[in-house]
Amino acid sequence: MITAPKRKKLNRAKRLNLAKQWIVAYPGGSLIRGYTKWFGVSDVCAIVELRMLGVDVADARLEQAKRNETLRAAKRAERKPKSAVMEGWADADERFASLAGCTPGGAPHGIEQDSADATWDQHPAWRRVLDEMYEDDDLPF
Repeated sequence: MITAPKRKKLNRAKRLNLAKQWIVAYPGGSLIRGYTKWFGVSDVCAIVELRMLGVDVADARLEQAKRNETLRAAKRAERKPKSAVMEGWADADERFASLAGCTPGGAPHGIEQDSADATWDQHPAWRRVLDEMYEDDDLPF
């Protein structure tokens, strides 16, 4: 199993402490991009932390990073599969006590409310199983 390097799991305080030495030794051209990749943080986080360390970063660069992050989040939300409550399934949230997910076609599935209200031995499916298991002819007494 591949795990992320420790430097990508650091909290802000530890990252800032380590970044002081990293900035001095950084050989690349874009300090923001390098910080982002090295420490595994977003561009906005990198800019804020670099400012905290005394690096001069323009306000316009921070605003651009915020816009880019917002656009990426919107695109990611578009790519996500639709929620279980879809058109034609408007009553899905009322119908299910526990929604397990959606089928590949988009139909929701889970434990229906009427089934959840009954105890397990009163559930129609279990009742059928129990009736088949213990028919009167099979009882030893």
